[in-house]
Amino acid sequence: MGKRRLIFVRLTQDDRRQKLSPGIRARDAFIGKWPELARSLQP
Repeated sequence: MGKRRLIFVRLTQDDRRQKLSPGIRARDAFIGKWPELARSLQP
């Protein structure tokens, strides 16, 4: 009891080809938002 598993999913769609892959950009955006997300998960 007390264990949680969190799964985060983010879909990135582009209208045109970008320099970086969508997966890398989604990862970087997630890491940038992580402090805010982590604070919101505090009980």
